[in-house]
Amino acid sequence: MLPVRACMSANLTLKFVLLYGVPMAALEKAAADITAALAAGVLTGLPVHKFPLADIAAAHEAAESGVLGKVIVIP
Repeated sequence: MLPVRACMSANLTLKFVLLYGVPMAALEKAAADITAALAAGVLTGLPVHKFPLADIAAAHEAAESGVLGKVIVIP
């Protein structure tokens, strides 16, 4: 079961993709490409956007605009 309340409290966005209709050859190609990217070290973590507490409004604007990555407020 998905912990909906915890996800909401964390301001988490979940996006789902159904793969049942994707041909097996495409799934195998995707898995091979991801494995190669991991082995090459070209996949990175999401960017972190840090804001001091004094810039809390900017942090909220970033989160509300859908900025890619994590928005962190530092006290």
